Amino acid sequence: MLLRDRSKQIASDAAALELAYLRQQVAELREAVRTRDDFIAIAAHKLRNLMTPNMAAAEIALKPRTVPQAPDLRGGVCSDNTSVEFWQRSSGHSEFRPYQLGEQPL
Repeated sequence: MLLRDRSKQIASDAAALELAYLRQQVAELREAVRTRDDFIAIAAHKLRNLMTPNMAAAEIALKPRTVPQAPDLRGGVCSDNTSVEFWQRSSGHSEFRPYQLGEQPL
């Protein structure tokens, strides 16, 4: 009977040691997962901060640009229906005279 009690005690102690060992492994694995998650969060944050200026530059570069059109002064009225007189006054020229390309304006 003493032998049986002793063997039950040894089995119980072995089970307790195994359980303690498994709990320690679980704790270590949880710490490893937390460390990994922290690393990924920090790396993602740093990469986002590095990419922000590049993304803004790419967005600006991809926006369509509109170039303002010069007024068409042929026929006395501009293409946007503004009179030539306005353009003459704003440019300081007193008269409007169309000329051909290559010809010197007066």
